[in-house]
Amino acid sequence: MLKSDLIAILVQKRQLTQKQAESTVETIFESMRVALCKGDNIELPAPYGCRVPARWLFGNRLLYQPILGEVARARLVILEQANKYLMSYPVLAQGRLKVRKVAFWGHGRNMHGRASSWAERWKRGLIRQVDWWFAYTQSAASYVAAQGFDPRRITNVRNSVDTAAFRELVESITPEEIQSQRARLGLTPDSHVLDGTYRSSSMPPTASATRSRASTLS
Repeated sequence: MLKSDLIAILVQKRQLTQKQAESTVETIFESMRVALCKGDNIELPAPYGCRVPARWLFGNRLLYQPILGEVARARLVILEQANKYLMSYPVLAQGRLKVRKVAFWGHGRNMHGRASSWAERWKRGLIRQVDWWFAYTQSAASYVAAQGFDPRRITNVRNSVDTAAFRELVESITPEEIQSQRARLGLTPDSHVLDGTYRSSSMPPTASATRSRASTLS
């Protein structure tokens, strides 16, 4: 989404003046730029973002966040579909009681988990407990629908990469550009690129896998 799109939304939906909308968007983008440069998480300024304290319990297996005060002012609450968020359950209960609309955002399952595990069974059981679904990809949308959720109430947000366009972009980079970038970053011929993996991933982060990925990217 372009800055101009965000500005138009703020003017139309939030009734901000053009100048107020432009200032708000610039503040958001500057916060994002600074956070990304520092490697920090990004915090949106009020009223678009609200910092919520968090407390991990039982060896970081469950997360408690006091969000019910914020939820009380909302007509629609979108929750990440994750078993670990304790406060999701009171919100889901409110949805079942028709107090407010509740939606899930996610894959519908743990892509790195075992389908037969209790955690995955519990997650599948919750799929139909919301009013709407925001699925990451078409694959996720199809999975949610296959679990009995009405496909008319599923939005595919297309949070994915156009691999064909990405490959075309990568192939357009010349060897000279690669060498120039490696020199700028201070990378030697022996430098490797480390990939991030899920802790539950079945693929061990071995040196050989790292070297393979490094050679692919170089």
